[in-house]
Amino acid sequence: MSIPKKLQTIAVLIIVLSISIQVPFALSEETVDTSEVLYFLKDVANIDVSKYEPKLVTTTSENPPELGGISQITGQYDLESEESTINVLFKFRNNTLCYCSITVVEGETHQVEDLPADIGDQADVFLQRYQAYTADSTIEAMRSTLDTVDVTENGVKVEGNIKLEVTVDPLLTSLSWKNTFNGADYTSLSLSFRNGTFAAFRDDRSYFKIGGTDVNLSKEDAVDLALRYAKDLSWELPDGTKVTDFTIVEDKIGAALLTQPREPLMLYPYWLVILPLDKMYPGFITQIMFQVWADTGEVITCTPLGQGGDVPLDVLPSPQQDDDSMPSMNLLILITAVATAIVIAMTIVAFKKKRKKTKNSLFL
Repeated sequence: MSIPKKLQTIAVLIIVLSISIQVPFALSEETVDTSEVLYFLKDVANIDVSKYEPKLVTTTSENPPELGGISQITGQYDLESEESTINVLFKFRNNTLCYCSITVVEGETHQVEDLPADIGDQADVFLQRYQAYTADSTIEAMRSTLDTVDVTENGVKVEGNIKLEVTVDPLLTSLSWKNTFNGADYTSLSLSFRNGTFAAFRDDRSYFKIGGTDVNLSKEDAVDLALRYAKDLSWELPDGTKVTDFTIVEDKIGAALLTQPREPLMLYPYWLVILPLDKMYPGFITQIMFQVWADTGEVITCTPLGQGGDVPLDVLPSPQQDDDSMPSMNLLILITAVATAIVIAMTIVAFKKKRKKTKNSLFL
């Protein structure tokens, strides 16, 4: 069963728009001094702002509901000199600079001082300056992990509760220090370098907090619970047809231990289980997404998802450039977003479960 090219195009457009467009929830007065960005560029990112004429191009202030009402301010600076022009995007959350990226439009960036060519050494200098800038003593432990990895190739190193992930591709080298407990990743600080120089920074530790780290549900138990829960799943099409009979390909089931807020900005571990179906069922349904809290065993959701056709993933924003990503979101989440968007494009309007939505715990 193939999907018409026109509907595939609509699906891709929905995906791109849903990921790239941010709609302010509620505008409010600016509560931070955005010139703090210029101090960060000079004192931490090693950019000599004194040689530029900075221009604040735009700012937007809002209070996104997913952030529990805390303030968020985003904006852009343009820095221009006779020899160089760069664009700077920034974001404040909870009155703290949590994201900054630069794009060199013309020339080369004016540096405060010459930095080592080695990316690992540059990252160490950045962290040292950031530690002084924030007075955050926990950054010292992050710096120590740089001696244990090769930043020229992909790799992961865990020391205690700190996981350093290195991702290298032809355009960017990214380093991400994640607070990890019992196999689940929580808050993080990330750096990216383009062509051997600083390109982006993100730190969500000022607003996301660790709510709980207990993992009482194993991967095998989560998959077993997903299979049992899916037995009572059904979905209804716009014409009233109800789909109740489907087959799960059990040897292709995927599961990942992730984190997300259960209370505003408080992260807890949960299992994401993807149950692939043996074919495309009415409503373009090809898989079932199951989520369950890893500490309590309480089911979050069990949802049929549609995915079909050849969606050109190269039109999607790079995950490395997505500063709004939730902690620990991986490829499974991206697949979920794609699948959900395609379902919307195909006008599937209602999903139902036979079972009443109640607490379903493995521990009861």
